[in-house]
Amino acid sequence: MNGAYIGSKSENDIATLSNSASGALLVGSISVKPRKSNPDGGYWLHKEKFYALNSFGMPNGGLPYFQAKLPEIVKLAHECSKPLLVNIVGFSSGEFIELINLAQESGADMVELNFSCPNVWEKGQQERIISYHPDMITEILRFISKRGFTIKIGVKISPLPPDILPDCVRAIVDSGVVSFVTATNSYPNAALSSGTKKAGDYKNILSGMTGRALKPISLGVVRQLHELLPKKVDIIGCGGISSANDVADYLLSGAKAVQIVTALMNEGSSIFERILYQSALI
Repeated sequence: MNGAYIGSKSENDIATLSNSASGALLVGSISVKPRKSNPDGGYWLHKEKFYALNSFGMPNGGLPYFQAKLPEIVKLAHECSKPLLVNIVGFSSGEFIELINLAQESGADMVELNFSCPNVWEKGQQERIISYHPDMITEILRFISKRGFTIKIGVKISPLPPDILPDCVRAIVDSGVVSFVTATNSYPNAALSSGTKKAGDYKNILSGMTGRALKPISLGVVRQLHELLPKKVDIIGCGGISSANDVADYLLSGAKAVQIVTALMNEGSSIFERILYQSALI
């Protein structure tokens, strides 16, 4: 399936993706308040496509837009016999509750809590990335657990180092509400360089790194999650996937499904059909 990215925000975006060979669809990230793109936000592809950088800051129409559009987006996905996931980002426990309610009432199949976006800045200060703080994970999931949601809930985490990952997993498992973990989001605070196309004058921008260079890191996180998580919690692999062999690597490492973003941005939705064709030849 696609992951949360700039091309999965609207009804038109999902209509385009629904006509692809993707096995599921994901909309988001969505927030309570409408968000504009970061002032210097953008997407930069390495000249040899070794990695990509992005710093959009999760622009989206917010609750007003998705209250009107999400039921139709869900209907569109289901008419194509595809489950729909909603990636949400909250800046408080209460905002996560509002957005889970929206996803559940709109008929979505699963909701993915974005604990891992590195590109949110306010007044020159970077917002804390939730998945690097197990105490924040515990607080938010405890708040959610009291609400008795019936929709399947997952969390999307950062490429966490080994001294943080076990504590993060413990907080997720102890909550009792998480059905799946998506690993991973982009690597935070990467810098533009001479190898990045269209870098322009924005030499001081810090961005999330994605693409091929991220795959070994994300794959390592998936393998650790496979050992740390109970079997009832599924894993969705994400990071540097652009071929059937990449998909196979994630599945053999313990993932039950995968998400594609960077290669999808570079190639378009035909990538799903290409990967399925490749898989038939392996």
